[in-house]
Amino acid sequence: DPRPLTTARLHAMVTERGFVGSTSHFRALVAGLRPRPPAEAYLRLRMLPGEQAQADWAHLGHLQIGRARRPLMPCRPRWPGGPTLRQAQTALRAV
Repeated sequence: DPRPLTTARLHAMVTERGFVGSTSHFRALVAGLRPRPPAEAYLRLRMLPGEQAQADWAHLGHLQIGRARRPLMPCRPRWPGGPTLRQAQTALRAV
């Protein structure tokens, strides 16, 4: 049968063979037997306020100043609840 062996399907199969336990108990048993995905390693950074800053950069084309052609690359510091980079780009293009 190509269907996956879900816990509900397994429970139905063992109930046909005489299992009398509850579905929730059976789910707990099966959960302990199923393979778990490998854990991903990560490094949690802990900083004091002011120790680290982040900024978003955007390339908005070029700006002609006299005979010079300069890249227009604004920087926006990131802070919680601040505008997204897309919102900042839209605001700068409107100027």
